[in-house]
Amino acid sequence: MAGIPGIFIFVIGLAITIYSRIVYMQTPEPWLNIFFYLGIIFIFWGIVKMILSPSKRQKDVQTFQEEKQNTKKATICPRCNARNFHYARFCMMCGYRFQ
Repeated sequence: MAGIPGIFIFVIGLAITIYSRIVYMQTPEPWLNIFFYLGIIFIFWGIVKMILSPSKRQKDVQTFQEEKQNTKKATICPRCNARNFHYARFCMMCGYRFQ
């Protein structure tokens, strides 16, 4: 299950903070301040999450590098020592059948 992105949490916090200030200006009730502080908490939570979470691109690069290291690069023919593609069934030079 994927987590909520930090930018989304930040934007929600910003919206809560701004909207709570607008409502507080129209009806100055002291208990409405809790929404302002809740929005501030969301803003900080979103910023921390954006800073601490690695980017998706960085994960993709690491995955690609791991796959590249794990793949076979070439098959060497036992008869003529020619390099062939890892998926080849026959040697390109002498025609030897790989198993």
